[in-house]
Amino acid sequence: MNSLIIIGCGWLGSQVAADFIEKKYRVFGTTTTKNKLPELQARGVIPILMKIHQGKELSLPDTEAVLIALPPGRGRKRGEYPAKIKALANGLKSKSSQIIMCSSTSVYKGMHGCVEESDAESNINNENVILAAEGELLTQVEDAVILRLGGLIGKERHPFKYLIGRKSIKNGDAPVNLVYGEDVSAAVEILVNNNIRKQVYNLVSTDHPSRKNYYTRVAEQKELDAPEFETGGSKCKLVTSAKFIDHFGHEFKNL
Repeated sequence: MNSLIIIGCGWLGSQVAADFIEKKYRVFGTTTTKNKLPELQARGVIPILMKIHQGKELSLPDTEAVLIALPPGRGRKRGEYPAKIKALANGLKSKSSQIIMCSSTSVYKGMHGCVEESDAESNINNENVILAAEGELLTQVEDAVILRLGGLIGKERHPFKYLIGRKSIKNGDAPVNLVYGEDVSAAVEILVNNNIRKQVYNLVSTDHPSRKNYYTRVAEQKELDAPEFETGGSKCKLVTSAKFIDHFGHEFKNL
């Protein structure tokens, strides 16, 4: 039976797990919370209680693929993210498994216009903690795959909830860079099925409406107070998934 470990069974990890279980994969999933073990087991995931610390040996089963779906967190926890990925990489480097890491398009912060994978380099010394974390993984697992995800949307998850009724939001003309969790799961399946290694891919919908147009439309659909945006931001970054589409012909869901 084909097998996969998902490091971090949060919103995204749980969706990937469900999709792979449906395709008859043996799926292991890690959590740091003991109370979540029965929940994972009920979903068909083989649960593993695991906390990642530098110097602590990781005990993980051998599987064909490993998906790292750990969110970087906020505040001080965000600053600890590269060290956590370094400790995890140290435990994975001896495995022959395909390693895939879910990263973020926030690596392109401050850039303008159309941006692609080569516009941001993974580097352990980078001030951007996401790029530093990517660098920590690639330093020890050279053939890992990095997936830079746009803002995640899907069932029970949408950034609109943070904008309901807000006013004077800057950069209303900036393009949105979002991706459905379903597309991320489909991309992981493509990569696992083809045993793809040593690549960096952006995963973002090919739809890039302005923030104002998109969130106004979402507000109308949900019958909620629309946020009010200021003009500007039309030259803000637009993240392209052209590389992934060119390699695999995947069609992303429209927003």
